[in-house]
Amino acid sequence: MYNPILFLDIDGVLNSEDYANLYTEKEWDNLTYFERHLDDKAVQLINYICDNTKAQVVISSTWRYGRSVEYLQQILNFRGATFKVIDKTPEYDIRYRGYEIDAWISKNRSKDENGDYFEFANYAILDDDIGDMLIKQCDNIFEINRWTIVTGK
Repeated sequence: MYNPILFLDIDGVLNSEDYANLYTEKEWDNLTYFERHLDDKAVQLINYICDNTKAQVVISSTWRYGRSVEYLQQILNFRGATFKVIDKTPEYDIRYRGYEIDAWISKNRSKDENGDYFEFANYAILDDDIGDMLIKQCDNIFEINRWTIVTGK
């Protein structure tokens, strides 16, 4: 049995315009870089999803550029993540997230007990911009509202 995969964008998913507006300018200046850019309450929602589905996370965000999986995990842990980041999608010159996700799925497929290739069908994509996703991914996409925060300070 394979764990579900959660392809996770960061900007617009783990932060929002509302989140940025929670703080006064003075408070904002006293926050660390990652406190400014990662809403710990949004991270808790991803914890909840992963705890209840046993999903493992693959980072599909531009935050993956120049950062290792280990460092991304460390950043998220700093904001309260308990979920496991297992990988990040490949980086291509032409940045179409749907193709990057599709390439990750193709590369990481594995053989089942019958020797047949298992295609990841049990996955979800959380993103605030779905304009560059593939039509075949439509049933797996959950578009997040980048403007609104679910919970407060």
